[in-house]
Amino acid sequence: MRIPKSLIRMRRRTADFLHGSAVALAYHRVADVDPDSDPHRLCISPERFSEHCAAIADRFNTPTLSEVVTALRTGTVLPRRSVCITFDDGYRDTFTAALPILECSEIPLTVFVSTRNVCEQHPPYWDELLALLPDREAYFAWCAKLEKLSPDARDEQIALLRKAQGTPSSALTAGGCSVTADELSTFARHQLVTIGGHTHRHPLLTVLSAEQMQAEIETNQLLLEPLIGYRPSLFAYPYGTADSFDTTTVAVVQSCGYHAGFTTQWGQIRLGRDLFRLPRIDIASLDVDEALARIESFFGTS
Repeated sequence: MRIPKSLIRMRRRTADFLHGSAVALAYHRVADVDPDSDPHRLCISPERFSEHCAAIADRFNTPTLSEVVTALRTGTVLPRRSVCITFDDGYRDTFTAALPILECSEIPLTVFVSTRNVCEQHPPYWDELLALLPDREAYFAWCAKLEKLSPDARDEQIALLRKAQGTPSSALTAGGCSVTADELSTFARHQLVTIGGHTHRHPLLTVLSAEQMQAEIETNQLLLEPLIGYRPSLFAYPYGTADSFDTTTVAVVQSCGYHAGFTTQWGQIRLGRDLFRLPRIDIASLDVDEALARIESFFGTS
C-alpha cells in the first residue's frame, strides 16, 4: 500500500521535533563555466551558491557534519532543522570560491578529498576525457566504461586513448584544477573546514576486491593525515550511488577507523540511521527557491 505524502510529512515533522534531524547537501565545484566544459553539471555558479548559503543560514541550523555524526553515535538529540554542506573531490575552487561565500554566512563545510588529484595533481578521469573526446556521445560512453574499471585498468585505457590520438598527458588540462597539497594543508586549518576521506583514485569500490578497497581507502588516509594534521573520521563513497557500496565496502570502511560513511542517496539524517549509509542530496542545479523547497521537504514542511 502506498503511504500518503501527508503522512510522510507528518512523520518527518514529528521525528524532527522529538529527536532533531539533518540534511546533508553535496556539491562539487563553485565556478562560472561553459556548459560544454561541465558535462556532468558539477558546477554551481558563485552567485547561485551565495544565494543558497544566505537562505540556508537564515532558515536552518548549520552544525558541522562531525557534530551531527557525534550526536548520532552517542544518541544525543540533533539540533532541529540542521543543514550541513559538503563538497567532493578536492577542486581548488571549493576553497577559493566556495569558502569565502561560506565565511560570509558562517557555515562550516566538509570536503571529501581524493588524494591522487591533490598529491599528484592528476585530474579526475572525467576531466582527462574532456580533452580527449569533444564528442559528447563518445565522452559519456567512455565515462560509463571507465567507471566500472579498477583504477589501474582505467589508467591503461586512457593511456591507450591518448596514444591513439597522439595526445601527450601534459596536454590534459581540461576541467577544474585540484587544490595542491600545500594549499590543502593551509585550508585544512581554517576553523570552518573539516576534511574527510574519498579514496585515493576515486574508484567504484564495489568492482574491487576487499584488499584493493582497503588499499585505496588506507592510502587516502595515510596521505591526508600529515597534510591536514589529523586522521579523517568521515568518509564519502565515490559516486555514492546504490551500486557504489555494499556490505563488504561498509565493513572495510569501518575497519579503517571511520566513524561514518556518506552516500549520494536522498534522505534525511536522523537518530537510528545506519552510520555508514548516511544520505546526501545534490541541489546544485536548483535555483534558491527550488533548493529551499527540496530541503524543507525533508523536514516535512513543504
